[in-house]
This record gives sequence, structure tokens and C-alpha cells, in this order.
Amino acid sequence: MDKTHKWRIGTSYGRYVSISKSIGQLENVNPNGPPNISANEELLEGETVDITCTSSSARPPPLLKFLVEATEIDTNTNVSTIYEDSTGLYTSVSKLHSFKREWGNKNPPSRLIIAVIDQGNLSTTAVRCSALDSNPVCNIKWESSIEVFRYTILPQSNISTIWLNVTDVDYGKQINCSAECPHFLNVLSNSTILIFAKKPKVEIRLSSVLPVPPNTNLALTCFANAYPNGNITWTTLKAPNAPTSDGEFCVNASTCIYEMTTSDVEQEYNCIAKNAHGSDNSGFLDIAIGISSGIAFLLIITVVMCLCRYHIQAKNRKEDNQTEMAQLQSPTVAESDGT
Repeated sequence: MDKTHKWRIGTSYGRYVSISKSIGQLENVNPNGPPNISANEELLEGETVDITCTSSSARPPPLLKFLVEATEIDTNTNVSTIYEDSTGLYTSVSKLHSFKREWGNKNPPSRLIIAVIDQGNLSTTAVRCSALDSNPVCNIKWESSIEVFRYTILPQSNISTIWLNVTDVDYGKQINCSAECPHFLNVLSNSTILIFAKKPKVEIRLSSVLPVPPNTNLALTCFANAYPNGNITWTTLKAPNAPTSDGEFCVNASTCIYEMTTSDVEQEYNCIAKNAHGSDNSGFLDIAIGISSGIAFLLIITVVMCLCRYHIQAKNRKEDNQTEMAQLQSPTVAESDGT
């Protein structure tokens, strides 16, 4: 004759079965009641537990099993049998010292995931934080390195989504979410970098200070601050102000370098960056052509020598004029005697 009784702690059950058979001259004695279960009221994953199932007295020893709903727990248990001399009956004791997440109804988050949601909008971005497998629901909080951090929040079960207005200065800033969960002391946190769609903004840098002499190797670098990256094109304008085939084209890039050798003719250069959200250009950059340092030095020496010669000649003329004036102003000796 089989009898089954169940016990419940949270979502866990247990049962015992007394199997009828003859043992010598002794008669079978069925358990006189269900097994007794002792355990903590809250069973938390990762903590050591002590779940003890004790049968009532019977003969032969009752068989004890731990079950969750209708499924037998697949784990090792510590089983012992106690024999009572006075009654000739047996008491079975089974102990469980480990606990798995799927057995209980209170567990911390297994992971905390944060992600920027691409909304395809240049001014609004959404960020989502999810506390996976948490029970009960966790309280999710937000922080950021953005100077003025204002947002609209949509709370859900273990999921929090925020919407915020962003500008270029917010790009690359850090956003942090943390989960505070009932019954658990540890606080989980995770962070991400704020990346959102934006059209290019172009900046130009030169490898040398202008003006430069002819036949100088010069590198023009175009920086395109955009997300995602797009295409960058360098174009040139010559005397008739018509675009030429000279230039550089960079695909899916954030920088594009145009290397050139200057000539004795001034030229204009323009950088254009374009992605799926817009475009920007540098405007035309004039490359001023100067003279070489050697020629400049000779010109300076020539100018200095000319200035020195001019000053010497001017001084000599001044001295000659002063001599002539002195001679005109002094009376002769004869004229003085006559007076």
C-alpha cells in the first residue's frame, strides 16, 4: 500500500512512500502521518540552506523524496535512518543543503544589462536597463556624467527605460544604472557610453603653418565628428574656380588626409563629410604660397644694405649742406675793415 504526502515551502514540495513487504515475522506498519518539513521561510540562491524532511515512524523505513511541483529535485541529499528499539519502527531523515534559483521565489538579478536604443532621432535618445531573473522586482536608479541630466522614465517589471534630449556635448558621456532589490544587500550596477546618431561636423588641421614656400610637402587632415561614420571627400578649385579630378575620397571614415606638394600657384581646398543624417563642409581653404627661407634671407640682407647705403648718403648730403651754409653766413675780412 502506497501513501503519498506533500510538503510546501515557497514553491517546493516533498513526499514519502512506504513500500509494503515482509521482513521476517514482523508486520508492516504504515506511517501514521505526513512527514515533517523544517526550513527557513526565505530561501536565497547562493546561500547555504538546511531543509530537513523527517518521516513519521513506520516499518519498513519510509522512502523520502524532494519535489518541486511534480518534478523530483535532481540533487544529492543526505539520507539517514533511525531505528527505535522500543517500537521496532524506523524514522527516515533527508536533508538538503543547496538551493537552486528555479526552486524558489526570491532571487537576485542574474545580470544587469544597459543599452542605448537607437531611435533614429538626432535630438532624442532612449536608454534601457534590465534586471534579469529578479524576484521580487528591483528598484532601478539612474546617474550620468551629463551636466544637466533630465529624462522621462517608463518603469516596467525589472526594466527601466529613459528618454532624454541630447546635444553634441553629451556625446560620449557615461550613463549608469543600478538595481536595489528587496531581501538582497548587494547593489548591482552597470554603465554605458552615450552614443547617438548625429550628422558630421568638420574640422581641418594642417601639418605646417601657412604660408608655405613652393614644392613643400603638406598634409591636410579633415576630421568629421559624426555617428555613424560616413564618406569624406577632398576637392580642389583652381584658377577658373572649376572642380578638378585632384582630391581624396575616404569611405566610412572619421578622418581623411590629403597629401600634396605646393606649387607657385595658390589653390583652394574643400572637405565635405556626409553620413545618413546630414553633411558638413569646411568651406574653401586658401593655401597661401610664400617664398623659401633662403630667398627670404637674401631679401632681408638686400633691404638692410639698401637702408644702410641710404642712411650714409643722407648723412653725407647733410654734412655738405651744413658746410655750404656756414660759408655763406661768414663775412670776408675786407668787408669788415671797410665798416
